[in-house]
Amino acid sequence: AIPPLDNNEDVLLQAQTGCGKTLAFLLPLFNIIDVSATKTNIHRNRVQCIILAPSRELVMQIGTVANQLFKNTEIRCETIIGGANVRNQVDRLRDYKPSIVVATPGRLAEIIFRLEKLKLSSVRAVIVDEVDNMFRDPYFGEMESILENVPAFKRNLEDESMRLLQPHHIRSQED
Repeated sequence: AIPPLDNNEDVLLQAQTGCGKTLAFLLPLFNIIDVSATKTNIHRNRVQCIILAPSRELVMQIGTVANQLFKNTEIRCETIIGGANVRNQVDRLRDYKPSIVVATPGRLAEIIFRLEKLKLSSVRAVIVDEVDNMFRDPYFGEMESILENVPAFKRNLEDESMRLLQPHHIRSQED
């Protein structure tokens, strides 16, 4: 999975729990995140990657792995989850200036659209964990809204690709 991600190709991974999927999608971020943009004041507050996951626990798990992986680098990661104090999360986004935001779709949508405290114009990568669940209710509407506001994502998807993301085209392993 890593070579196609390094080549800026879209990748769909499917593997059992504990196989290293999180590292498989985090490692290519070393090449995707523009570290020079994190050093300039003009672009320092620009999120370059969003990672979306369906549960608070999974967001926190991914955030922990990402923070360990990027610990001695200029790449910063912040987690955003529902149920936590949204004002504190917005303050951390402003003060910490992460390159990567790991979030649940509901809370991320709230910060982007209702509070208008995060822009997606600099996002270079979108990672969706548990994609088979994330493009179904209750997440579908928020996912669609978020992804429609990521310029890099919109440029890479044609109408056919968006059609494939419709809930009736996503099948779980039970189907």
